[in-house]
Amino acid sequence: MAINQAALNSLKTNDQAEYLKHLVGTLADGGRITAPIYRISSVMIG
Repeated sequence: MAINQAALNSLKTNDQAEYLKHLVGTLADGGRITAPIYRISSVMIG
């Protein structure tokens, strides 16, 4: 699941998001992309 920076900031402010690690992926053109991974305590959809 992807969330925007504002939602992540709100979750972090309320101690509902915990940073775990960075994932590194290799793109088709050989480039690399890094993504931070967080544990979210709960999600309500809808």
